[in-house]
Amino acid sequence: MRPSEKGDRGQSALVVAWLLAWLIMIDIAVNLAFGPSANRGRAPELKRYFEYGRSVEGKLAHKLAGDPSKGGNILSAGWIDQEQLKQLPHRPHEGANLLVAAYGQSFTLNAANAAAKMDTRVTIRPFGGPGAPPSHSYAAYLADAPYRKADVVVFGVLSSTIGLMGSLSGLFSNFESPAPFTYPRYRLTGDRLSAELPLIRSETEFRAAFLRRSGTWQQFKAQLEQSDRG
Repeated sequence: MRPSEKGDRGQSALVVAWLLAWLIMIDIAVNLAFGPSANRGRAPELKRYFEYGRSVEGKLAHKLAGDPSKGGNILSAGWIDQEQLKQLPHRPHEGANLLVAAYGQSFTLNAANAAAKMDTRVTIRPFGGPGAPPSHSYAAYLADAPYRKADVVVFGVLSSTIGLMGSLSGLFSNFESPAPFTYPRYRLTGDRLSAELPLIRSETEFRAAFLRRSGTWQQFKAQLEQSDRG
């Protein structure tokens, strides 16, 4: 091999080494700037751009590494929790004479709350989930029956959520920001509804199963693969 060829190869190896070093430095810098230990306020556009490439499980792991005490945690949203239902208004506020229970998504709850602002005689008993389909609302309605003493019940239905009635969880309705809350999948058997219950039904169960990647998590994934249209 001529000396010039050795020099060319040496220069090429040096360029590749520097390129790899810079890529590693950029990766570390991005992780420091936008990783779990970074500022967890409202995500700026650049942070959302880098988040987009994560898988659903990667996004969940990233969110679980965040501060659970901060508000707006989508991991906590939408779970049909008996204790939470007990805390909702069970009678009209002072000066009001109508209690309205509202089930649905943020659109439903925002509309109901706006109606209450327009008419102070109305008190809202709201419960919903991010992009919740009618099956989630119906399950919440049934779970809320022992505590609800409402004069009116409102179900909010969006045409875009009808297809999610074939799902068991909010994991697939919004890839950019998956919400792990679960709900039954209802099927019509003859002239009756049958419900397939998700194996994970609370935030506590989800956190324990996902963080350990336990057998329960693997069974839940198998259930989703078999029964969830997502």
